[in-house]
Amino acid sequence: MGFSGLFFSFREKKPLHYTLVILAFTSPIVLLPAVVESRYRFQVYPFLAIFSGYALISWYHNWGFIKKNILGVGIFLFTVSLIDVVQSWDLILERWHLFIS
Repeated sequence: MGFSGLFFSFREKKPLHYTLVILAFTSPIVLLPAVVESRYRFQVYPFLAIFSGYALISWYHNWGFIKKNILGVGIFLFTVSLIDVVQSWDLILERWHLFIS
């Protein structure tokens, strides 16, 4: 949600939003010359939390459009899952018997 909120706020073209986007992208850059470790990515999490809230508000205002997309994605995921179950039916039965026994 943080990245979708970042995208939504970038589309609005407001100076404060641009400032937050720039801060979010540049926050990990300070530490790159010193040490590159995965724990330093935590600096971007507060910005992603802000943008997540912005995404939730944007989705609330465009609920009709979002509801259609959620339904479409749900149908797609159900279809893909059903195809996977059909292709892996033997493996599912094998594992099921191990689980029940």
